[in-house]
Amino acid sequence: FPAEYVEIVVIGETTGTVPEKLEQMSPRFDEDARRKLKVMSSVINWLVWITVAGFIIFIIFSIMLTYMGNLNDALKAANGA
Repeated sequence: FPAEYVEIVVIGETTGTVPEKLEQMSPRFDEDARRKLKVMSSVINWLVWITVAGFIIFIIFSIMLTYMGNLNDALKAANGA
């Protein structure tokens, strides 16, 4: 737990107002959680896009290299014959 949260609980326990203190701080903690979730989902979104793009680039290069190898073999066969 964040240090601020623990401090609020300790203060609430000593004064006997734990529910009131937590209710007072809940909007702030809720907003912090929403902000962190939004950042995390944005990062995951970009990681997925980068992974998909890398996979597509890998497939394209695999096909191109196979095609270039076949062309090279055909040229060698044509020059050798």
